[in-house]
Amino acid sequence: MTDRAADWLSPAQHLDAVRSVTTLDGQRRCLAALAPGSLAKVERLTGADTSKARVSGVVPCGLATCPNCARRKRLAKSVEVEALLLKLMGTRKDMCGVMMQRSFYMLTLTARHHQKESLERVLARVNDAAKRLLAGRMGERWRNLGMELVVKSLEVTYGSNGWHPHLHLVVAFSPLPLGLAMPPESQVLQLMSSMETAWLGMVDAERGPAFKWEPIKANTAGEVAKYVAGISELAKGAAMESVRHDLKRGRKDNVGAFELPGLLAKAKRGEQVQIGGKPATEQELGNLWREWERAMRGVHQVAIGRGFSELRLTAEQVAERVQELAEREKEQEGGTWQELRQLTGRELWLLRRYGFAPLLEAAAKDGDKGVARVLKRYERRREREKRNRAAGASLTQRQLLAA
Repeated sequence: MTDRAADWLSPAQHLDAVRSVTTLDGQRRCLAALAPGSLAKVERLTGADTSKARVSGVVPCGLATCPNCARRKRLAKSVEVEALLLKLMGTRKDMCGVMMQRSFYMLTLTARHHQKESLERVLARVNDAAKRLLAGRMGERWRNLGMELVVKSLEVTYGSNGWHPHLHLVVAFSPLPLGLAMPPESQVLQLMSSMETAWLGMVDAERGPAFKWEPIKANTAGEVAKYVAGISELAKGAAMESVRHDLKRGRKDNVGAFELPGLLAKAKRGEQVQIGGKPATEQELGNLWREWERAMRGVHQVAIGRGFSELRLTAEQVAERVQELAEREKEQEGGTWQELRQLTGRELWLLRRYGFAPLLEAAAKDGDKGVARVLKRYERRREREKRNRAAGASLTQRQLLAA
């Protein structure tokens, strides 16, 4: 398979790519509406090793499916997950009057699926099985054996066999004291074997790919948090995979849901795109994106297990840590942000219609001259569309009169 590094575009390019295919009005307006009491400005980073540009004073949509906003939402979730895991690793659980040290495991659960099945159908099957596995009497059985659900994360990819939704569960295990049960390693094996048998029976799958589990070392708490929330490049380790930013790449010929905007942008430029080893057209990619949007409505892609309210960070603490990360990133990149131009409401509308990415690229390269050049090109494009529409309406009217 060819290198997919070029598909990993900036959030602005991703957002531009999906504006024309999304079914969500909020996503179309992301970064295209003024923040209350603010002015929209184009700014460029000067004095740094790399040249960047941004639009400030605008409102993000905040949707979990938005290529731009998912990064921020998952960053905040990653901060919360990491803090929780670190606290759990430093505490013990009372098991029959004895304080036992927790160990941690990553479970990956999926279900049988085929190429023509809709994502909503496969996802419903996976979620229904997960509820039966973790709730009710069965969930109580696992808890009595020492298991606690810490994090549940949903990942969706698409490939030659269609949609492939799967769950990643981070679980904590506290063994029973040796005087009351078998050695801890044997207790884990018994627990995982029982859970695997229950899961496979629910999803009518064979052993192996449908249920996997791996131990997580204590010193990888931060890596686990980033893995399940998907926000950083990570060393794989025992239970890790390499991910980048808030988006994960699919394995082999599969593509992650958030890879679709990059592939869509390539298709719009006339480049050849493949998914699952087969060519994919711009229309097919747009259909896949809309299907994923519909299926994700009301779905929590990352959820923290119940019972940890005392250990979780507050919203204010999460915001503070996110701000600390932003400040650290700002120090690393160096330079200062310089205002190039204030944008009018009309210019913001043009950017939403024709794309932010070309303007940001021009601003980073040529400053204010680049911004003015792109906006002028957008204005000419809009005028051409108006003339063509007027000419088409006039032709239609003449045809009606002739008839």
